[in-house]
Amino acid sequence: MGPDARLTEAVSAVMVSTGIAARPGAVAVRAPDGTHAVCLCGPPEIDGPVTGATVMYGASLAKQVVGILVSLAVEAGELDLGQPLRQFFPWFPPWANQVRVRHLLHHTSGLPAAVASLAFSTTWDNPLVMAQLQRTNHLSTPPGTSYAYSNAGYICLAEILGQVTGGPITDLAATALFKPLGMTRTVLGQRPGSARTGHQEPPTSVGDGGLWTTAEDLLRWGDSMNRRSLGPTVHDRAETPGALDDGTPLDYAWGVRVTRRGDRLTITHGGSWPTWTAQTVRQPEQGISVAVLSAGNDAEQVSTTALLIADTLT
Repeated sequence: MGPDARLTEAVSAVMVSTGIAARPGAVAVRAPDGTHAVCLCGPPEIDGPVTGATVMYGASLAKQVVGILVSLAVEAGELDLGQPLRQFFPWFPPWANQVRVRHLLHHTSGLPAAVASLAFSTTWDNPLVMAQLQRTNHLSTPPGTSYAYSNAGYICLAEILGQVTGGPITDLAATALFKPLGMTRTVLGQRPGSARTGHQEPPTSVGDGGLWTTAEDLLRWGDSMNRRSLGPTVHDRAETPGALDDGTPLDYAWGVRVTRRGDRLTITHGGSWPTWTAQTVRQPEQGISVAVLSAGNDAEQVSTTALLIADTLT
C-alpha cells in the first residue's frame, strides 16, 4: 500500500509550520491505523533531490542501535550489566573498576568531560577515545551519582560488544538488525558511497554515532521496535529507564529517552552533527512512528517537528 494522501497532507502542514520544509530532508510516518506517509523537504535543486530512500547521517540515532544490541547480548548470556569496564579493558586506570556496563548505558558513568570535548573534532574515532580514556587519571564524578550525556560511554559499549560477540559492531548491526529488519540502505560505520554529499563530514566514531540511514529505513526500524519483533524481553529491557545508584529515576533507557506525553508512552532520540540532524519518535501503544532526517535544520527544530507530528496522529 502506498503513502496515504490525507496523512501526507497533515504531516506536510506540520513541516511547513515549523520551518523544516525549507531545507533538504525527509520525514517518514506510521499512523495508528497502519497508513504511512513519506514527506520530502527542501528545494530539489540543492545537491540533488532528497527522497525517502536518500542515505543521510543519523548521528546519535546510533545509540538506540547499540542499546538493542546490548540487550540481545544480555539475552544471549554474553554480557552482564554489572560487569566493570576494566574487565574488558584491563589497561584502563583503576577507576574503570567502578564503572559498570549499566552506567555506560544510562550516561551515569562519570567519564570525564575532557574526553567528551573531543567529540567536536572530525578526528574523533574509537581508537582516539579509547587511548584518551587510558590516559585519564580520574572520573568527573563517582559512577552512578549523576547523569551526564557521554558519547565516550557509547563508544565503550560498541567496543565491548565487539569483544563479547567476536566481531566488529559494524558487522553485528548488519547481520543481527539491519538485514533481518529489511533496512537495506542502512549501515553502521563508514559513509556509504550512496550517501548524500555536500555537507560537513562527520567523525568516523561508531557507537555514539556512525549511523547512515534513510527515512524509509528508520520507519522500518520504528515499526519493528513497536511490534517488538526481536522478542518482548529484549525490548522491555532496552526501553526501561535507568536510575542513579541511590534509586533516583532517570528518563534515559538504553539509547532512547522514555517519557509520557499526556497519556502516551513516548520513546525518542535525536542526532546531530553540523549540517546533519535526525530524530525518531515512537509511541508504541498507538503504533505511531516518526522518523526525520534533515540537512541544515537545527536539532531543536527537528525534534519539535517530530513530536508535533506524533501529537497530530490519532
